Amino acid sequence: MARKFVATDTEYFALPVTFSTVDLHGSVCISFHCFAKLQSAPGTFMQLFHTHNSNSVAALAFRVNNSNLWNIAGRSTLADSLANQSGTTTLSAGTEYALGGYIDFASPAIEVFVNGISEGLNTSMSFASSTYVATVPAGGATPTFGAKDKSGVVSQYFDGESSEVGFWNVKLTDAEWAALGAGVSPRLIRPDAWIEIFPMLEPSNNIIGIMRGTVGTETGGTIAAAEHPAMIYPSAQILQFPPAVSGTTTDKTLVHSGVGTVSLTTALTLARALAHSAIGTVTRSKVVSKIFALSGIGTATVTGTKEFFRTLTHSGIGTASLSKVTTFLRTLVHSAVGTASLVAGIAFGLILTITAIGTVTLATATFEVITKTLVYVATGVASLSKFKFVLPSAFTITATGTATLSKFTTRLLALTHSAVGTVTLALQLCYKQILAFTAIGSVTVALVQDGKVAVAAAAIGAVTLVRKVVKFLTPVAVGTVDLSKAASNDSSYTGIGTVTLLTAKITPITLAHSGVGTVGLTPTFVPGTGPAQVLDIRRISIKIGIGL
Repeated sequence: MARKFVATDTEYFALPVTFSTVDLHGSVCISFHCFAKLQSAPGTFMQLFHTHNSNSVAALAFRVNNSNLWNIAGRSTLADSLANQSGTTTLSAGTEYALGGYIDFASPAIEVFVNGISEGLNTSMSFASSTYVATVPAGGATPTFGAKDKSGVVSQYFDGESSEVGFWNVKLTDAEWAALGAGVSPRLIRPDAWIEIFPMLEPSNNIIGIMRGTVGTETGGTIAAAEHPAMIYPSAQILQFPPAVSGTTTDKTLVHSGVGTVSLTTALTLARALAHSAIGTVTRSKVVSKIFALSGIGTATVTGTKEFFRTLTHSGIGTASLSKVTTFLRTLVHSAVGTASLVAGIAFGLILTITAIGTVTLATATFEVITKTLVYVATGVASLSKFKFVLPSAFTITATGTATLSKFTTRLLALTHSAVGTVTLALQLCYKQILAFTAIGSVTVALVQDGKVAVAAAAIGAVTLVRKVVKFLTPVAVGTVDLSKAASNDSSYTGIGTVTLLTAKITPITLAHSGVGTVGLTPTFVPGTGPAQVLDIRRISIKIGIGL
């Protein structure tokens, strides 16, 4: 997903000074690219990226100018005059643009590209240095996304959406600019020359670069998530890595600070930032191409894990174990007091968050969705086994007790469960459905198929749905509701007491119960012929000897 800047909220991402003084410093040429959609076109300067500028250091600016044109400006040292070049396309609000260009200090030139096409080349300037010479400025200014920090005074806030930001230390070719303009992710362009890549897939808070792990700190306000532009991303088939070599790290920052033990065995890390801080023990084996952070009091183990262009964070008091996990273009966050295990899991284009006091286990779980959010929060134990989550959806489980989902498939579905007690969802198949459970007690759903259905269960007691096919079902009870081997179209139950349906089939009909007492239907079949029928629960109660 992209990130949405609101100029009036004075919000931006602040990068560490070292991004300029170390990462950009010494570059002969710097290429920049991003995707941007303006929220407004005010005719004032709006910065997408700006290095710290106190009028006493070198500077870089990638921005929309006061004529709503794409503009690149810079100088190699303080001795230079600020050189710049603008494009020719007037940028309008609500349109997605691929904005890029380079500044070459060795062969002085600035060229700007809009949607992969060159819109201006300036070679009339001269630079005092053939490389970018960055020094720490006065006034506490920092490099910024979405604003300009000059001597600690922030202005020129960007108003709009931005994503897929890339920096390279070479001049990209016309073909590479054209590819970026066609929607190819910066992750597929010249990885040998990356300075940093910021996908901006994080849904909130800070952003993290996938090359060096550079953190952009959310500052001044909340920079919300926005719809990510269509992208051509790397896949497993085109990501080729050499065989793992014991203890090898390439183009990496590896940091460990801990009281305990850290082991890296047959670990190959490419263009990665790996950090661990632990009181206890951490083991990593066969980890590829990721930003990986672990902070734990206890033990963390990552074994046989392959991760491509991902951010994985674990913070736990207890034990975290990831085994045979493959993740593509993903953000995975786990925070646990207790134990967390991810076993034989595969995830694509997904944000997965697990927060637990207790134990969380995901085994043979597949998340095959882009623009998906899965959130689990538990005080107790949660287990997701053989779980497949397909097509855009939202999934939330909040439990004080135990939640179990086994062999569960959802399509185009919002599923929410909140329970004090125990919840079990086994062999559950839901299509185009809203399924909600709220219970103080127990809820069990087994061998249930729901097609184009809204299902809600709220109970103080127990709710059981076994081998049940439904259209519209709403049981609300203080007591127990049991629906076994039943099929219905429109059904609702509200009761203080007990409702039982066993081997009952109702089509197409409206079944309603509201009572203080007990209702039982065993085994009942009502054909769906003629006009729509309304079943009076009181009459059936009399026939089967139950008085209300």
